[in-house]
Amino acid sequence: MNASVKMSGLLGLALIAGFGTIASAKSVAMVDARKPTAGLAILTGTGGGAGPAFDAASGRGPSIWWNNGSPDNRLAVQSQDLASINFSARVADDYFLEFGKWHYTDSIEVVMGFQANVSQTITPTFKLEMYDDCSGKPNNLLYTFTDDQTSPTAPKVVATALGPSSAFPGLTLYRVQFKNLNLFETGYQRRWISPVGVGQGVYFWISSNNGVIQGVQGQAKTNSGDPKYRDWTNIADFCCGGLCTDFNFRISGKICFLLKDNSAYALDGLSSIDFPNLSLASARSVDNFQIPPLEPLEICRIDAWGASNCGDVFLEIWTNVCNTPGQVIATLRNPIVKPTGERVSTGLNPPNDTMPVNCYTWILPGVTLAPGQNYWLSLVGNAPNTLFSNRSIFLFKQLGPCSINITEGQYRNAFFGFPNFTPVSNSGLAGVARDFAFRVYTNRVTTELSMTPTGVVTNLGSTNPTVVNTTTVNGGAARND
Repeated sequence: MNASVKMSGLLGLALIAGFGTIASAKSVAMVDARKPTAGLAILTGTGGGAGPAFDAASGRGPSIWWNNGSPDNRLAVQSQDLASINFSARVADDYFLEFGKWHYTDSIEVVMGFQANVSQTITPTFKLEMYDDCSGKPNNLLYTFTDDQTSPTAPKVVATALGPSSAFPGLTLYRVQFKNLNLFETGYQRRWISPVGVGQGVYFWISSNNGVIQGVQGQAKTNSGDPKYRDWTNIADFCCGGLCTDFNFRISGKICFLLKDNSAYALDGLSSIDFPNLSLASARSVDNFQIPPLEPLEICRIDAWGASNCGDVFLEIWTNVCNTPGQVIATLRNPIVKPTGERVSTGLNPPNDTMPVNCYTWILPGVTLAPGQNYWLSLVGNAPNTLFSNRSIFLFKQLGPCSINITEGQYRNAFFGFPNFTPVSNSGLAGVARDFAFRVYTNRVTTELSMTPTGVVTNLGSTNPTVVNTTTVNGGAARND
């Protein structure tokens, strides 16, 4: 059976039903689907089973926190920008962020169909749009992710050809991964995504779940055809006997929770700086946090507030011995640096010599910590050759009633007479008990210790943590505070 075109004057839609020869599908679909008068192209497939399953190796296994289902071969709906004829079509589907949790999104993966003109050789191009929600419809465009080669940590688009589609002859299927999205968002919110093909050819997003709807059914809109479809409309209202459907996608990353929040930073603190060539002058300001009992926790994200004129700032995680730091078990480097816009004095030539206040962030550093233990962290500036000009301080948390969480911060600087970690309430330091400014997000670990990442420090069968190894890990890149 050759592909046929069903035109609806009311909808302005090109509906390509059934399946036929590749040539027929191309010659019909490529003309009608891209005419401004043709509206939105919707292919009805053979159905009767799942389409290509998501490749487990391309995701993150247990780190997949949303799966909207693999393709079901029932519908393929056009989602595309074609600037040459001012044509635009969008398909969107939704997911939600759970209340009380933080959601880190590293990548979103979809399966799409693509069809080139008969005479053209085209490398398909994709982008991803993300919207917030208003009354069960996509609302404000929040982000547009395209392939960015300017930095290794910038968003990337990886499209892998899966071969011809048996359900939609004429289409070649692509697994499209939108990577390095680096979103960190909290619930309760609903989000909508729309994968979009860009340029020549015709691009389709394929349905999923065989009519089972998660949240709201898929939505579509187009700037072509009947004007009432300029706004987001239920897929069931477009065609196909009221067929109600979702669309395939899955999200990889982590679902985290806030473990400790000392984020209300003040503009004073104590030095925390490393002079590799003169260790006697090095200083450490540290504060502690607690991993509850029963299960290990993976670090999702750490934010720490400091002021520094050092080009390199890192974070150390220490074990706990009684109520003081023991030894360094992880060093986190290459943070995301977000200036607050404030400055504080370096103390070298006040009031003219100042340094910026920053929030330093590490995302998924690959560190898992033992249950039922205290740990300490220190935000440190690295000054390899500039003893007399570099300064770096770990900022205090704002002072208030009951402002100490666990125990007060501590300080060590042998050059100034504090060779051992000393509570900051010492009269030679802050003179009053203070905490330092940081917050920690964690994720529950369900795998055995043998499968934990580099930098794990634990022995679950012991009350004392065993140092497996010391690790140096890098930060990530977060788009949200």
